[in-house]
Parts: sequence; structure tokens; C-alpha cells
Amino acid sequence: DVSREARQALGWLAVWLIFAISAMVVVVYGRVLGNDTFALMLGSWAIACTQTFVIEEPGFITMDQIIPSIVAALTNFWAAIEHALCGFLAACLRSMRLAKLAGAATRAMRRRGSDAMRWRGSEQRRGSDVAK
Repeated sequence: DVSREARQALGWLAVWLIFAISAMVVVVYGRVLGNDTFALMLGSWAIACTQTFVIEEPGFITMDQIIPSIVAALTNFWAAIEHALCGFLAACLRSMRLAKLAGAATRAMRRRGSDAMRWRGSEQRRGSDVAK
């Protein structure tokens, strides 16, 4: 059974070996391709590393921190719009229901009104009969 410290040491040794092999590959490229081509290759690698560590990594970290805030803000925004829309639709439905009830009440009043008019007319006739 290998201890934790031994595994860490082996891991670091593997990382350094990979780094050393990569450095040897760079030296071999430099010897095979010549000084001018090798300088251009190193320059392009330097530009790529600069792009990675100056633009991409900070951008990814910033996005990783900002996007959840943006999504939360949009979610709250859409929740507010949904709440307002639901309130508006509920008010419309209530007014439609009230309009329907008002229409039914108007129809009922008209029916009752015609009965009342008949009754009132009979009262007026009766009153005129009493006055005579």
C-alpha cells in the first residue's frame, strides 16, 4: 500500500517528466526546422499562450461568475412579467365574468322590470279607480 505522500511525489514526477519531454520536443523542432522557422514557431506559441492566459482564461472566469447573475436577473425579470401578465389576465377574466354577470343581471332586471311595469301599471289603474 502506497502512502499519500508517495503518490503525490509520483504524480509530480510524472508532471515534470511530461514537461521535460515537451521541452525536448521543442528543442528537436528547433534543430530540425532551423533558426528562422523555430523563432516563428516560438513566437506563434507565445501569442497563443498570451491569448490563452490574458484573454480566454479571464474571460471564462468572468463569464463563470457573471452568467449566473444574469440568469438570476432575467429569471426575476421574467417572473415579474409573468406575475404582471397573470394579474392582467385575471383582471380581464374577472371583468369578463362581471360583464357576463352584469349582462345576466340586466336581462333578469329587464324581465323583472317588465313584470314590475305590469304591476306598476296595475297599481296606477287601481289608484285611479280608487280616486274615482
